[in-house]
Amino acid sequence: MKRILSLIIVVIMLAAAAIVPVGATADDKGAFKKKSVTAHIFKKDKTATLNCLFFDDMPNIPYVNAEEYLNQIYTIEFSTVDNRDGTYTVKNDNGEMVVDTVKDTVHFDCYEDLVYYDSVDANEEEDADYIDWDTDALDYQGKINSVDLDLGKYDLDLVGDSGKAYFPLSTISDIFSDTYLSAIYLDGEIYFIRSQDEEAYYDDSSVFRSLSRSKDITKYAYNELCFMIDYFYGRPSKAEISDEIKEKGLDAALDSYDSSTARAKELLRSDSLIDFCKGLMLLDNYFADGGHTMLGVGAILEINNNTDSDFSTELIKSLYSPDNPTDAMFAAPLLKLSNESSDQSTLSSAKDDAFEDLKSVKKWDDAEFFEHDKTGYFVFDEFKSAVVEPFKWSLDYADEHKYKNFVVDLTTNSGGSQAVVFYMLSVMCGESAIYQYNTLTGNLYKEDPVIDRNLDGKFDDKDKDVKYDLNFAILTSHHSFSSGNMLPCLAKKQGVAIIGETSGGGTCALAMRYLPDGMSCYMSSDMVITYPDGTDVDAGAEPDTELDVSDSYERFYDFDKIDDGIDRFYNHKGADPTEVSTEKATEDTTEKPTEPAEPTEASSSSSLSGRSIASDLTILYIIIGAMAVILIIIIILIVVLIKSSKKKK
Repeated sequence: MKRILSLIIVVIMLAAAAIVPVGATADDKGAFKKKSVTAHIFKKDKTATLNCLFFDDMPNIPYVNAEEYLNQIYTIEFSTVDNRDGTYTVKNDNGEMVVDTVKDTVHFDCYEDLVYYDSVDANEEEDADYIDWDTDALDYQGKINSVDLDLGKYDLDLVGDSGKAYFPLSTISDIFSDTYLSAIYLDGEIYFIRSQDEEAYYDDSSVFRSLSRSKDITKYAYNELCFMIDYFYGRPSKAEISDEIKEKGLDAALDSYDSSTARAKELLRSDSLIDFCKGLMLLDNYFADGGHTMLGVGAILEINNNTDSDFSTELIKSLYSPDNPTDAMFAAPLLKLSNESSDQSTLSSAKDDAFEDLKSVKKWDDAEFFEHDKTGYFVFDEFKSAVVEPFKWSLDYADEHKYKNFVVDLTTNSGGSQAVVFYMLSVMCGESAIYQYNTLTGNLYKEDPVIDRNLDGKFDDKDKDVKYDLNFAILTSHHSFSSGNMLPCLAKKQGVAIIGETSGGGTCALAMRYLPDGMSCYMSSDMVITYPDGTDVDAGAEPDTELDVSDSYERFYDFDKIDDGIDRFYNHKGADPTEVSTEKATEDTTEKPTEPAEPTEASSSSSLSGRSIASDLTILYIIIGAMAVILIIIIILIVVLIKSSKKKK
């Protein structure tokens, strides 16, 4: 009798175990090979070996162990816990993500805390020892929102193998690209990339060598593009298609927006590399935001760098083919870039001519300081740490020589390091806090690092003594973009005069990303620079004194008019200049970013995975079948037990 009861218990336990979903293992996904792949860790000669999975139906797409991948881009070690239910917890001391290989989802309790801290330096050459980022955690304004990424909607599979979670390489790269660190698979090897590096350390000529695309890359690249845009694109208000994407997701937005976006979708899903690049370039017309988003920039750079290659020849022929006059629209991004470059060049020439008439006090490689009467002009075209010491030297000189005004010229400044913005705000305004809104998570937070204002290599109370009795002003134009827009917007809120034109916008941080094909693209990221109330800075800083550029740029650099504008601003009816500036700046703000849209179900290849649906049905059938088997076994055993009991009686 005891043996029979024990048998019943064992059978029930085994049957019950059979109905627990164990997740998508590598075997569940299909035939695959394990392969050790050489990975170059941000340098050609620094290598590691990553254990990758290659599935028979996706031979050109490596699946990487999440733990191994993340340990290459973070200084704090990651580990993985196999939860034995198809989910894996991948974590370090800063946070964790839960990878569900059954539902193909990734969950973050706090995305920012895991992703933003302790990553490898994104730019080794950018020396920013004047700023201490690590003094405090992000100061969240309100509750911290969790986030779930639904990869299954995009037919992107997650798998588990030997207790580890595996992602397609481009997918995990996109999820963690807010670190400005990425990776691509090229010629059988993996290359980790600092996206802020000016030159690639690897040979990427093979990206454009073949004009045809493999079946797996064609499908995966489109699905990954939809996933990347839906979750990690900041949707700046200047971009024409932002609202449509927010409402519907990229795939559905391309179908419904107009005939050109529908055409772009066809091209993006083509197995022709020429068509794919044309699709990206066509989208650039709708994503235009001043310069941060250029999906087709990889193709444009290839044309510029290798004009005689088969790819360049065929793409140019296709763009300007007389047989397809309607395809002239594909050349619009090229024409727009050319016009913007020409306009900026014209402005730069006018600026150079104007400043030639001023006394140059001192010149450095990346900046120059001029004087006009009792006004100093600090001129630089890129926010890089190399301009910080010249900026401080110029301020000290202006203070020592009793200057009245100090002007920061940003008229041809297209952006750069936020660290430099922090420093300049701190010195000019006494406060350097920056607010950011994350469109992925809906979190608003404040960054307020400690600044070494006196540049003595120490963070102490002496830094608070760095103050200047100067009337500050910022000279802006429509080419003052990104950090060149952020500084005047935030300084205006602190009471600094803005002279010239409304600055050029660029509220989202720039993200360089890499498509599965291996080519680069620029994108406005999910990190949006805002005012303290959460409204973004994409509208730019409106000038308190407007300079005339109606017929040419020759009258833009009217130094006497600039002086008059600064005087009027700071003597405005005896009012507090902070109140005057804040009142006007309030009129400039755009509407507050709303909660991030949930990505909609995409049709066709970016809809729910057929493999996922089949898996769900299979699990359901297993449950029903297992329950039926258990019931039959129990009935048989009960009958046997009853008969045995009767015989004993």
